[in-house]
Amino acid sequence: MRQFAPNNLAAMFIFVTGVAGSGKSTLCAHLGSQGANAHDADEGISRHVRLSDGEPAAAPPRREQTPEWAAAHEYRFDLDRVRELARSDKDRTTFLLGAAYGDDDVIAIADRSFYLDLGEDQLLARLAARGPGGYGSELHEVESILAWHAGAAERYEALGAIRLDATLPPRELAARLLAATGA
Repeated sequence: MRQFAPNNLAAMFIFVTGVAGSGKSTLCAHLGSQGANAHDADEGISRHVRLSDGEPAAAPPRREQTPEWAAAHEYRFDLDRVRELARSDKDRTTFLLGAAYGDDDVIAIADRSFYLDLGEDQLLARLAARGPGGYGSELHEVESILAWHAGAAERYEALGAIRLDATLPPRELAARLLAATGA
């Protein structure tokens, strides 16, 4: 299996982000299937916390994540886990794909960052395709995602992230990401 490490460079820690529905999990799965050291932030690297005290909070079932619950909690990167992941494999490039509060700090830790960019129409179509119960199926979630999407590309570019066209097929998107990182 091919090992993804930059040619003639030290291995890097790469962060890929984008709004909900931009294809982060799909791209992560594709990278992983190709042998890349790719990690989905939703799998133990991000967590819900209470806004009142910053402590971790178990998320209730999706149907119970009301606007009131969402107003009292946020989904945040566990920066200790991010730092641990960034140091975990110095022989191979490591990819972290995800979105949560604290992403400014993740960008600061990463060697390179990328933003999966897509238009509002494509975003809404992807959210609708998730069906009932998926994140983005409730009106308050869609409103939150669209508010985030409104200025996200410019915000991430200002933080140094490179835009990638999230409408590309996963194989082509992965190839562009790998080419941009030298992997």
